[in-house]
Amino acid sequence: MYVYLFGLFFLIYKTSSYFPSFSLLIFLLFIFSYSTITFCIIHVSKKIKTQQYIYGWIIIFWYPLLFKESFDNAISSILGFAIRIRYSPIIILAGCVCYFYVKKIIPKLLIPLINKTVNLFFVFMIIVNLIIGFDNFIKETNHSTLKAKKDGQPIKIEHKKDIIWILMDEYGAPSYLKNEFRFYNPLLDSLKKRRFFTFDSLASRSDYTIYSLSSLFNLDDSILPSNDMYASLYLRKSTMVEQLKNLGYSFTNLDFIDIYNQHKIAKLPFFSDTYFSQIINHTIFSKIILSLIRPLDNYNNQVIAELNNTVKNNYQKPNFTWAHLLIPHSPYLRNSDGELNKNPIFNTSPIYKQKNEIINQYLNYLLYGNAIILKILNQIPDWQNKIIIISGDHGARMFLKDGDPRRFATFAAIYYPGMDTMELKQIKYLQQIPFHLH
Repeated sequence: MYVYLFGLFFLIYKTSSYFPSFSLLIFLLFIFSYSTITFCIIHVSKKIKTQQYIYGWIIIFWYPLLFKESFDNAISSILGFAIRIRYSPIIILAGCVCYFYVKKIIPKLLIPLINKTVNLFFVFMIIVNLIIGFDNFIKETNHSTLKAKKDGQPIKIEHKKDIIWILMDEYGAPSYLKNEFRFYNPLLDSLKKRRFFTFDSLASRSDYTIYSLSSLFNLDDSILPSNDMYASLYLRKSTMVEQLKNLGYSFTNLDFIDIYNQHKIAKLPFFSDTYFSQIINHTIFSKIILSLIRPLDNYNNQVIAELNNTVKNNYQKPNFTWAHLLIPHSPYLRNSDGELNKNPIFNTSPIYKQKNEIINQYLNYLLYGNAIILKILNQIPDWQNKIIIISGDHGARMFLKDGDPRRFATFAAIYYPGMDTMELKQIKYLQQIPFHLH
């Protein structure tokens, strides 16, 4: 039974992280598809008389496909380097060979007992994940109640100017880049000439994009949600956009994330906002999409093109334009001249042997991002009469362990007419910026 229980366990594991999106039809279709494929593999193995080993092989086959991210992390920690998708079949084949020889030395009398133990293990894991899911549900219900009761500080904008916020993903603070990479960011000088206020280092509430943005768009909510699905839910509600709309603003969302139920510019399998994407996220299917360079580069190009058009528009009422660029986040797709990188690094966390190359590609991609920023600023008519924010979502996280404060140190620069620089110096968190745009 455990080969079928594994599929049910996977679905319960995925579903329990966020119950509100549940779709019975998709749930049943996945179970049917998984069971049909599994049954066919077993049926064929019986025909060719290899069923003696097939059950363990099926798990070895499904685990890397459905738990691709944890599989990669486990293999990377053992081998010491990141695993590309093209290497996965070799790893799976090696696992099958090992399983074949291990099973051959196990006494046949023990096999039924082992099978029963594995069956019970997956039943136990299904129950555990259901309990965890309901616990998350209760926590988030209480979290939502606390958020509703919390006296949120309102945004006050006396002179309603167009707001343009350009977010550069994983853009490290100037102080961090200087101290760790011996790199002085030339964008600082360009922005200071335009009378921007720049932060040497500004902390984000989180070093994880979806949490950082959820906190920002819910006005410095320091209570982080349980997982990215709940963070996506709060982004769709967005206190900040709601308040700006009440102040007479319109909203333009140039992001792959659903903010305030606004039209997304593209769909990328980073964060889930439907039950189907919740299931396939972090599986082989989403990894195949992300292993392709073009979708991410095309997304950046689309945001740049839309932003160039948006900033030139003359709106009937003040507009808040939000643009999220996946620059200089890995994979580092372009060099400083904007040319496609032939060998972009995708996974930066375990490849310490390539540290210098990672830093080199990151900084070149950052310089490419700088050129984009300056080009966009030059496209904005009457930019001196607008509110403009350029920021990261968190710091550069390469080589840093979880919890290291340097992971939270991000870039930020602000311009608006009549800025009070003494007030801006009091800002400690990126998520506090909306309260200081008078």
